[in-house]
Amino acid sequence: MEKFRGVDYFGIEEHLSDEQRMIRDSVRDWVELRFLPIVTEHHRNATFPVEIAAELGEMGVFGATLKGYGCLGLDHVAYGLIMQELERGDSGLRSFASVQSGLVMYPIYSYGSDAQKDRWLPPLQSGEAIGCFGLTEPDHGSDLVEKGTPGYSTLDIPGKFSMRASITSELAFQDCRIPLENKLPGVKGIKGPLSCLSQARYGIAWGAIGAAMGCYDWALQYAQQRIQFGKPIGSFQLVQQKLVWMINEITKAQLLCLQLGRLKDAGRVRPQQISLAKMNNVQMALDTARLARDILGAAGIVDEHPIMRHMMNLETVNTYEGTHDIHVLIVGRDVTGLDAFGI
Repeated sequence: MEKFRGVDYFGIEEHLSDEQRMIRDSVRDWVELRFLPIVTEHHRNATFPVEIAAELGEMGVFGATLKGYGCLGLDHVAYGLIMQELERGDSGLRSFASVQSGLVMYPIYSYGSDAQKDRWLPPLQSGEAIGCFGLTEPDHGSDLVEKGTPGYSTLDIPGKFSMRASITSELAFQDCRIPLENKLPGVKGIKGPLSCLSQARYGIAWGAIGAAMGCYDWALQYAQQRIQFGKPIGSFQLVQQKLVWMINEITKAQLLCLQLGRLKDAGRVRPQQISLAKMNNVQMALDTARLARDILGAAGIVDEHPIMRHMMNLETVNTYEGTHDIHVLIVGRDVTGLDAFGI
């Protein structure tokens, strides 16, 4: 297939600043040249190329919207475009960056002491230190703990069909004592983790567009090149119907996220709006991947093509940071004023 050509049916490019285009193109080129040539092998082996952390740090990917500590201080549209391009590579790559930025650096930046910020933000920005976020523990919520703390251990989870080019681990705490200075002093209660999840969900909404763009572009090129009955399959009505559905939904998702980013930059975004974007865009990307696989036929299940990898990854993306159904209830409560959670 040809090099990725971008997907912009409604001229959204015109509404981006020079800085936004520059950072997007830099990450797009890096994904094309550095990541895509190695992702298939890592997906097969269920490994993640941790050596790229320093490269991502050098590009300014980690904590890109934060100010100081080596961070770029970009606007949230630019950050979203970074997430979009990373997930065109793989959901595991975007997740690696969005966890580092939204679930690790953001809470330290927003709620940490000066000492905590000085200690952790520079090495996290550079990729020297790698942060993780414990979520969906079986009996209770997540804890903040530094690797190497006595009583704390991790065990990688094997046998994943999804997010294989990403490290997912079980966390174990046995008589594990956390120093008081590790506690973030600027927040109390559930507000802290929920605000972090809004940051992560925002990045996911953009990232899902990248996965969909990758699937659409690949399926489009395949349909233009694959000859059947003496002509490209892209000339068949049902294939065109699938491609038109994809570009239609991708365009709507792009416009949704552009406005969401502008609201975030203006300080007017609400968590429920982020929920709607995450819910809509991930479902759109999953449906796009399934249609793209259908266009490729049997070839679509082979990892020579990225479609099936994206499809499997998006099953996880559809689940974490709030499932589709949970976001339906969040938005439903917001528009009706009535709680349907049943608790």
